[in-house]
Amino acid sequence: MEKQTKIQITTSIGQQLIDPHQIISVCPLGRNSIAYLEDDTKILAFKGIEEMEKLLDYPYFFRCHRNCIINLLKISMINHGYTSLQLHCGKEIQVSKHRKDELKQELARFCKSNGGGNLLILN
Repeated sequence: MEKQTKIQITTSIGQQLIDPHQIISVCPLGRNSIAYLEDDTKILAFKGIEEMEKLLDYPYFFRCHRNCIINLLKISMINHGYTSLQLHCGKEIQVSKHRKDELKQELARFCKSNGGGNLLILN
């Protein structure tokens, strides 16, 4: 079953349709979440991080910490210990020590199915 190409997010101005490929990361803000997009737009979504995680049920999204969901397509660098990563926008994200093994597995699966990409892992 193919996923829809846009997701619907409730914001202060109403319902917004967003292409999930444009989302770099999602972080909580109180009971809501902020979606950071490629064009430097920030969207305040009237959904908590758990609801956003369910909404972003795509193979390229990963919850690397209780405070952050990232788009695996937007990673440019990962440190050797998998404790932090850098996104294309320059933002550095910490990875929970409880999620780093899962991140390794997800990245291996993701890179295998997407031809590897341009990911740099620092030693």
